[in-house]
Amino acid sequence: MSRTSMSNTHTQPHSSLQATNVESETQGRPYNAWTPVRPKLGATPTNLREFLDKEIFVCENDGLPRYCTSCDCWKPDRSHHCSEVGRCVMRMDHFCPWVGGVVAETSFRYFYQVVVYGALYCIFLLVAMAVLIHERSNNGLSVDAKWIATIALAAVFGIFTAGMTLSTTQLIVGNVSTIDSLSVKTKVYQLAIHDPYPPPLDSTPISNSYRLNVTRVWLPPNPTGGEQQKCFAIVRTERGENPWKLDSTYENFKESLGGGFWQWFLLWGVPKPGSCGGESGWYRWNSALIARLKKEAGIRAEYHNEKVRS
Repeated sequence: MSRTSMSNTHTQPHSSLQATNVESETQGRPYNAWTPVRPKLGATPTNLREFLDKEIFVCENDGLPRYCTSCDCWKPDRSHHCSEVGRCVMRMDHFCPWVGGVVAETSFRYFYQVVVYGALYCIFLLVAMAVLIHERSNNGLSVDAKWIATIALAAVFGIFTAGMTLSTTQLIVGNVSTIDSLSVKTKVYQLAIHDPYPPPLDSTPISNSYRLNVTRVWLPPNPTGGEQQKCFAIVRTERGENPWKLDSTYENFKESLGGGFWQWFLLWGVPKPGSCGGESGWYRWNSALIARLKKEAGIRAEYHNEKVRS
């Protein structure tokens, strides 16, 4: 029998996946307030291995990732299903009719360029036309009605693009998408963190800091073909904590726009979706928050020391 979950010292292994001490809890579910979406009977999502190769990923109460019934796949962190294009989109922000498509990880930089450059161009028009009109008025010349119309249009679109620039910049600073910002102050993220040294099921606690009451699951739930199961501890952030908000504004800009400062002005070179986090996750995590969650889950320090030495 394969091990699947453990919530206390004497929990026995089971053959099917369970999360024994969170069945009745809903607060920790990050995207589904009541019943999480799970694969229907006969569904065959094939991308679970992509998650198991990560150290941390967003999960539901059973320890498995979020699931999309339309795409029949496990949804990567920060992705959302877009009905306009009929698929899940990595770090989707919104569907924008102004640019004619989805604003997401691979197009967010270009959307930001559009609103920033648009705002700057409108400001340039307002200043230039105001100077020209002032000079003509001082010289006693008439002002063309087209110039007045230009100022009016530049003012309208300037207010719009400047507002979009400010709101988008605010999202970048917080490293959050438009969709997730709707509940940024109340959302609780539930994460599965790899625990390479789980305690034996029939053992006593190794130390007082090792929390055996934290739910642990072994994935994949039904290994085949010689697959090795990995243990993951299920943890939750505090309400309103964003696990992807990095320590500095510059780092959040790099994460959102891709690359260093000089690359933000380019029309190419956006990193591959979901590649920023490397082995630790789909995206970079807030290191202080993750360290705290690992400590709360009692993931043994020996593991981290060995990683440093290696």
